[in-house]
Amino acid sequence: MNSLSATFVLYRKEIGTLFISPVTYIIGGIFTGLMGYLFFNVFVIADQMRDIPFNAAVMRPLFGNMNTLFIFIVPVFAMRLICEEIKTGTIQMLYLSPLKDFEIILGKFLAGMTLISFYLGLTLIFPLILHFSGYANWEATFTGYLGLILNTACYFMFSFFISSLTRNQALAVVASMIGLLFFIGLAWTAQTTQNPIVSTLFEQLSLSVHFEPFSRGVIKSYDFTYYVFFFMFFWLLSLRSLDSRNW
Repeated sequence: MNSLSATFVLYRKEIGTLFISPVTYIIGGIFTGLMGYLFFNVFVIADQMRDIPFNAAVMRPLFGNMNTLFIFIVPVFAMRLICEEIKTGTIQMLYLSPLKDFEIILGKFLAGMTLISFYLGLTLIFPLILHFSGYANWEATFTGYLGLILNTACYFMFSFFISSLTRNQALAVVASMIGLLFFIGLAWTAQTTQNPIVSTLFEQLSLSVHFEPFSRGVIKSYDFTYYVFFFMFFWLLSLRSLDSRNW
């Protein structure tokens, strides 16, 4: 079996596990309900604003709210994909299979991102409402969703790494959330220091700073590069963590 086929087999197994779990639909329902409530409120407020394009006044804060909610959603599913297997011992079956470590990570990552894409797909009703209301800006909307996918991919890989370090599921979820909030909060820390070098460093390390242009409909090469490096850094750490079982 080649790498692609092996990865697909694991991906299909993980997708099946995720989409038969009631937790997936409970969280999806809560997520969609919250976003619907927030959309209604933002829509009403934006209708009273005249200095900002209506689409931007609605979708930009909506993207920010989705990004915040995923800080708490992604670690839950990252934990279910790896930490739960470590606790139950089923991870040993993967270790004994022909799958290589990078294939295990890739299969689980793709399954996790498929679930996140499913949740994002549920929110497409909001730009569609704007479209039929005459306020559509699909270029900016596409860019915002691209930013969310890149951001959640980084969330997932960070959470996957944290989850690979422990058998304790609650600890994995809480540590992942705290870690992600740390990377978000670096932007706030940057505003409190008087040292311009330290301020710039903290700002450029913050996930929120690099997501913000995407939410405005702007794609900058260095933001994209940051996401690639962040993702690959925790991908390599995850590989190292899985490989440590052989030490």
